[in-house]
Amino acid sequence: MTDETPEHLPPPPPPDLTPPPGTIPTRRVGGIATASTVLVMITAALGVVYAVLNAFSVDDARAYLDGVTTEDEFIAAYGGALTVQLFQTLSQVAAGVLAVLWMFRVTANHRDLGRDSFWGPAWAIAGWFVPPLILYVIPFLVLRQMWKASDPSADWRSSRVPPVVGLWFILYGVAPLAIVAAQGFGSMGGVGAGTDSVAELVVDQQSAIWGAGVLGALAAVAWVVMVRAITERHTALTGERSSSDAAG
Repeated sequence: MTDETPEHLPPPPPPDLTPPPGTIPTRRVGGIATASTVLVMITAALGVVYAVLNAFSVDDARAYLDGVTTEDEFIAAYGGALTVQLFQTLSQVAAGVLAVLWMFRVTANHRDLGRDSFWGPAWAIAGWFVPPLILYVIPFLVLRQMWKASDPSADWRSSRVPPVVGLWFILYGVAPLAIVAAQGFGSMGGVGAGTDSVAELVVDQQSAIWGAGVLGALAAVAWVVMVRAITERHTALTGERSSSDAAG
């Protein structure tokens, strides 16, 4: 008869023990991370191009507002900037969808691996839409937790978060509000859909448009660095990187 007294039983596993990579099915994140970073950089580049085209259109806008040129002439002169702005908006929406999907998959993998935290998969989506909204405090907290939980070590909760996560939050969430405040909340929110309003925006919001373009580019670089770093740690944790290397 087998002796099953407590002193002959094996010790229990550590509470934070993570299964070996590849033993639990996880969602792949590498491809989505790459697509997200590419679209974010495209969006940022289009933002800078829009700022440049807007600057070149200031004289045309003033001429129209002063009655020197016609509405059709102003629209023809500013049409390129409006087209770039449209493509930037479409690119930004696509980049946002991929970013949210990437965050959801990473946090869902952490949950499946037993690395639960308060900022789970639901917050990876909802955090972008709940107050304080444009500050993006909750996405910042989710990204911090994603970095920690992607640490392959058992002591992942104590993992230090790199400065780039906070830098992205400042560039994307905090600094744009400073530009809006400096330019004036009333003027930023009072732009209508008519040609006169568009021309007034071109003239009055030059600094804000340039600031948004520069900040967007800096925030995009921070996002790319952050996403690549988190993805590299995460794919090492889940075994995705090892399987990709073996397939290659």
